[in-house]
Amino acid sequence: MSARFNSAVGSSWRSIVGLVWLIGFLFWFHLQPLPNNSPFTDAAGVQRDLMRSDIWAAIIDDPGMLNPFRYLSASGDRDNSGWSYLSDRVPFMCGAGFIIAGAWLSGIVVCRQLLNEIALLRSERIVLSLGLGLSCQSLWVLICGLFGHLSTPTLFAPAAVSLLGIAASCVIRAARKKPAAAGCKPPVVPVESDGIRPEVLSAVSNDGRVSVGLPERSAAKDSRLMTAVVLCGLAVFSLHILLGGMTPPFDFDVREYHLQGPKEWFLQSRIVPLRHNVYTSFPFLSEMLSLQGMVVQNDWWSGAVTGKLVLTTFQFLTAVTVYAIGSRWFGGLSGLIAALVSLSTPWCVRISLIAYAEGALTFFLAASVMTALLADAQRSIRSARRLVFVTGLMAGSAMAAKYPGVLSVVVPVGGWILWRSLRQRKCRGDADEAIAGHQDLTVRGPAFVYPAVLFAIGVLAAVSLWLIRNAVWHGNPVYPLVDSVFHSPDWNADLNARWKKAHGPDDHDIWRIPAHIRDVVVGSDWQSGLIFGLAVPALLLVRRSAAVRWLWLMTIWIVSTWWLLTHRIDRFWIPVLPVTAALSGAAWTLNRSRVFQWLVLSAVVVQCAFNYGLCRTSVVGFHAGLMEMSAAKRLPIRSDIRYLNSTLPQAARVLMVGEAEVFDAEFDVVYNTVFDDNIFEEWTADTSGSAKETDKPLKPPEVILSQLHRHGITHVYVNWSEILRYRLTYGYTRYVQPRRFQALVESGVLDAPVALEYGSVRGLNEQQQNEIRRWESTDSLFTDDGRWARILIYRVPESVRPTESRR
Repeated sequence: MSARFNSAVGSSWRSIVGLVWLIGFLFWFHLQPLPNNSPFTDAAGVQRDLMRSDIWAAIIDDPGMLNPFRYLSASGDRDNSGWSYLSDRVPFMCGAGFIIAGAWLSGIVVCRQLLNEIALLRSERIVLSLGLGLSCQSLWVLICGLFGHLSTPTLFAPAAVSLLGIAASCVIRAARKKPAAAGCKPPVVPVESDGIRPEVLSAVSNDGRVSVGLPERSAAKDSRLMTAVVLCGLAVFSLHILLGGMTPPFDFDVREYHLQGPKEWFLQSRIVPLRHNVYTSFPFLSEMLSLQGMVVQNDWWSGAVTGKLVLTTFQFLTAVTVYAIGSRWFGGLSGLIAALVSLSTPWCVRISLIAYAEGALTFFLAASVMTALLADAQRSIRSARRLVFVTGLMAGSAMAAKYPGVLSVVVPVGGWILWRSLRQRKCRGDADEAIAGHQDLTVRGPAFVYPAVLFAIGVLAAVSLWLIRNAVWHGNPVYPLVDSVFHSPDWNADLNARWKKAHGPDDHDIWRIPAHIRDVVVGSDWQSGLIFGLAVPALLLVRRSAAVRWLWLMTIWIVSTWWLLTHRIDRFWIPVLPVTAALSGAAWTLNRSRVFQWLVLSAVVVQCAFNYGLCRTSVVGFHAGLMEMSAAKRLPIRSDIRYLNSTLPQAARVLMVGEAEVFDAEFDVVYNTVFDDNIFEEWTADTSGSAKETDKPLKPPEVILSQLHRHGITHVYVNWSEILRYRLTYGYTRYVQPRRFQALVESGVLDAPVALEYGSVRGLNEQQQNEIRRWESTDSLFTDDGRWARILIYRVPESVRPTESRR
């Protein structure tokens, strides 16, 4: 009685503390501005910060925006938007479904080979089958691309072989009159009880084996109404994310390299070094799936949208992973709550709209955490080692999605596995031996060696092909990083200095840490109040649950390394979201009383309503909804690119100066990113002397024109607005000045320019105006009415013509 009384009292005070924090935190959260969308001009014409309260006001003013079946056009009407246009998206859904199904078949085969003896939940089997399948599929696309075999039959060969293998396995089992194993469903093996909720502990099955109780079976004990509410929320956000995944590309980074790189490889029918786009030398796990979409659709634009929809799968898989963690360790409804917290976070919707690599990185981080927890819980040494190897595959896939994966996934997960292995000098034997003798078997030799080696092998299996590619291409396996060690011939000291300055922290002022933590917790426009509103109360369970301790250690690690080692943009702490979402599910178990759970669920519903309302606005980004696809395609294309697409001759080839966002260009382009050698400077500058950038003379007009003709250049495009932005942030060569182009026009190398876009000088801040004044011959960009030519295009003549003859 005393133990029960103490437990009840402990549960009560924890739940009270948790509720007070949750309510107070949400109140504070909704008083904050949305800095990325501020300032804005309100209905009264006043320019001010956009507040979260403004989103609430919009929801109250138009409750219909919460209707998951109402999708209007960008102009707010129904003329070119509605469910009748769902048919426009069928080709994208079919193509994406084809790719996902192929990856799933491959993943099933891999799972059967690696995890056939391990008891897994259905949700865990889905995560591992699709996760491993997508990772393997991405590597196969890379291999095919490197050898110049980018064709649909070749890319789907592993899926076809997997399908035949699965069919043959089913036939053989049927012939032997044995039940077929589904996915990764294995003979059951016990797991450790440390940190696992009581109802998941082992029970003896009919055949005498020790089995793990599957949490899905305990869902019936939870409130059906609560479950229905959570499932409705998941369905609403799933529909919005699914439709958003088919939004045409609109983000700068996506149109500069995430999709531009695959587009160039698709047009060349092979994967080759793109030395004008350093970003395409990153590991490109998710971008390979976009490339596969282009091959399937036989069109770079339709394939890009298909690829975006495939990448949206990572958001759903992340939610399933969070559900699996919560379900196994905290309970079925806890898992559903955690999944809803994950899927309803505006960042999740935004990543789906944009198709950032963080979607894949975040999923593989969550999957690595899930499998690491499972490996640590195994009693069977064989099962534990297999799961450690799979954890390495998942962690390596995170690095294959993006370099920061080594810091946010490989290092902490590998370190945790090593630490747990060092602690567990004695491992329990196989399940049958444990039941028979109830004795621990001492492992001879250093027990930690095997898990460490297996984890490292798994990591290398997933990422080594990307490292080998870069070593062959650039002489640096992690190009362009760590150049001080590898000294790549394609990189130089100036580029490396600018890269480190742009991608490192501005300062390490410890007094600013609270402000930076605030930015993570409540400062991001696309953060959810449920993330830390529920994750912090889970700290009350740290002493009781090893899973909670591990999840909080991961949270602290990710945020700490984000502050110490990155340039602190919010995208780099996004991987913390599924970890904290899983902690949100743990907070659900602070008290099992209906009153507590209904209060928490009410807070979850209110915050989800806000999140959904926010996601139905432009704050989260361009969401095409159910717009007519041809109209949606035109909207994000910049006016200058749209004009050139419609007016340039078919044989045109344009040298882009200061412009790298070229995905939407339907004409041939030559460009370079800000972190590549400037092509215009290489082709026009006389480098025979040792003059500074600004003092380098131009080559003779005949030489420059011959160079342009040799490369097939018909036009030269100059984006002074982007050059201005680069010079104030990343740094940009001082060689490119207005006087260079003025001189080329006067010498007859270029015809007089045509302005594609003007901007108001008043729209420039003082720093921007001062920078422009430093440019040589900057007066040529300004007009008498206070405007400046932001974008110019020059035609390249067939021969050098002096200024007089062109007049």
